Amino acid sequence: MVGRHNRSNIITNECLIAEEEVNSSRHSYSGQHFGEFDWTDTQQTIILTAFYFGYILTQIPAGILVDRTGAKWILGLSLLISGILSIIIPITVTTNNSSIVPIVVLRMAQGLVQGSILPAYNALIAKWMPKTERSRAVSLTFVGSALGVVTTLPLTGYLCSSSFMGGWPAIYYMLGIFTSIWFIFWSLFIFESPDTHPYISQKEYNYIKTGQSYETKKQIPWKSILKSYRVYAVMLTHFGYNWGYFTLLTLLPTYFANILHMNVKTNGFISSLPYITNVIVSTLCSYITDKLRQKNDWV
Repeated sequence: MVGRHNRSNIITNECLIAEEEVNSSRHSYSGQHFGEFDWTDTQQTIILTAFYFGYILTQIPAGILVDRTGAKWILGLSLLISGILSIIIPITVTTNNSSIVPIVVLRMAQGLVQGSILPAYNALIAKWMPKTERSRAVSLTFVGSALGVVTTLPLTGYLCSSSFMGGWPAIYYMLGIFTSIWFIFWSLFIFESPDTHPYISQKEYNYIKTGQSYETKKQIPWKSILKSYRVYAVMLTHFGYNWGYFTLLTLLPTYFANILHMNVKTNGFISSLPYITNVIVSTLCSYITDKLRQKNDWV
């Protein structure tokens, strides 16, 4: 397939970004052949950004919905639907190769459903983690996303250059299948809160609930939030982080392919290296942050 830039993630399930990015070269270097679809750079950019147009639309509505209905099923179904859409993508693209509209619509749909992931997992962390361990919990969640990228980028490079299940379609099929299997385990073993877990011990329950302040019906102080300089500092920091993170995630494989002329396998491996550092630093910093909070050095 031609330089297909598509997203993920993230997300997480950020695996889907990696799966699509790694195939982004349209040139024949180091034994690589031309892509199956002759999409222009502009068309590829539209396909890539389609995910994010959907992603930003559901963040706040999903947060409100999570507070009202719970996070478990919203998060689980979001990833399941995204996985199903991943399976549909290669089928749709190969049967409608004269237009990019179908894949743009599917990518936007993936963004819409994945927009609920961050609000949902934050709600679960608030319910399940003691205050002094939440930094580690958030960090481990993002570490899982980075590990997904580290694992998926080399794997997609290998699948794209192989004949297994048609080459590049295998990327979508495998990730969709694994996501569906994951959903089964999620449904069976994850519970909304310690209050609904049937097997939690009293000791663990007491440990988690000590110091908890999560309230689903608490009035949100919008005025104080909008007037807080701390909120804007966090927003600015997060903006900078995401700018760098997604720029690397979406454009680094393209740079390696089109400028440095790396083959698909090497591209996938080298593109995953920044996320290995991400895993190490995030884990270390979250541990230090929680220790400082426990000592009340930082609040």
